[in-house]
Amino acid sequence: MATAVLASGVIIALLSPTDVFHTTASQAVMRGEAGGDAIVVSASAWAEVLAGSVRKGPEAVTDTERLLHTLDDVIDVDQEIAAHAARLRTDDLSIRLPDAFVAATAQVLEDGVLLTTDTALAEKIAPGLAELVTV
Repeated sequence: MATAVLASGVIIALLSPTDVFHTTASQAVMRGEAGGDAIVVSASAWAEVLAGSVRKGPEAVTDTERLLHTLDDVIDVDQEIAAHAARLRTDDLSIRLPDAFVAATAQVLEDGVLLTTDTALAEKIAPGLAELVTV
């Protein structure tokens, strides 16, 4: 069993049936759940997704909050995660800070695996840490 940390792209795909990654993101999460994985999100990724939902309107916010209640946990950004994120950014300045936070969350959690739709991010972080959700 692992802890699957959802990147914002995966969450957005789960929320939008027309998103190109919707089917594969849904399948990846269902596989994880079937295998006993905990499905979590970093508070930073959650804020990023929620901000987009607020811009779309109340219905989108309701859908986003409904998804939150299906997840096992929201992981707060603490000092350890912040330090890991800072190291990721220091090692590669092309990694955006929101991506560094979500990747650091997966690094800090025991058996953490980052589910992401971002090929560049998956290639930049530690080998074996990311599972790329593709079309």
